[in-house]
Amino acid sequence: MHFALTRDTERSIPYPGNRRSKALVEESRNRRHIVKLKENFLNQDRFDILKQTTVAEIAKGLGCPAENNLSRQELSEQAIAALHILHKVIQAASQSNPSFENLVIHRPFKDASLDGMLPDGINQTMHAEQNIQRALADDKDCQYQEIIAKLGLQEGKHIIVPIAGKYVPCAACAEVEHETKGPDGLFDPDGKKFILHRSSGRIGMAFWNEVQHIAVEGLNSNKEKALTKGIAIRDRFYTKPETLQAAHQEMVEDYSFDTDSACSDDDPTP
Repeated sequence: MHFALTRDTERSIPYPGNRRSKALVEESRNRRHIVKLKENFLNQDRFDILKQTTVAEIAKGLGCPAENNLSRQELSEQAIAALHILHKVIQAASQSNPSFENLVIHRPFKDASLDGMLPDGINQTMHAEQNIQRALADDKDCQYQEIIAKLGLQEGKHIIVPIAGKYVPCAACAEVEHETKGPDGLFDPDGKKFILHRSSGRIGMAFWNEVQHIAVEGLNSNKEKALTKGIAIRDRFYTKPETLQAAHQEMVEDYSFDTDSACSDDDPTP
């Protein structure tokens, strides 16, 4: 982010004619996003307008999680708190010599026992949202208490966890997230702690060339049940792919970013 924010990117660039080129698509979308970040977070007047717009949209019910026990005022307060965190991070990252009080690096989980066993071209990874969910699940009670204290919320009020990656969630991540919303899952609304919120309902591809590790800890508060659910997710990809959340969904274009449309609102292609 530091290098992106300190580059000379005052203007967006057109969406590429070759939409199959990952490099060109990434450059176009990254430039657009960096320009928007600079406009909204490095200009105080624009940041104030962004907060006002956010509150106005929430008041109309726009962008709100489907299931929550929060008032519109409480939703707005959580959204503004999140914007202030982003504002602080982006301001710091835009400096010539940035420094951060707290920096958490989530390294993808790697199973050393698989080294030398995987075929050529097959790697193992753990996607970013899985790292986030694992970190939250490992310490959910303490983190929940800390957050409601900061926000002045009563015990049992939902904390919204907005998760958005560079791309739409892949088929495996979407499957895991669906399960975390079930009984005793990390994002079970009846658990009255955390609610997962994504701005897009689109689901991406299943990666044929990856061994994906998932955040089993978020599937259920009981370790044995969580493991059982994790195994069931794995097996569905092999034996019952038609039951996956990604099944029968509209095909998402390769390298689609985490938005509701294939293009940006100011891209020339509809």
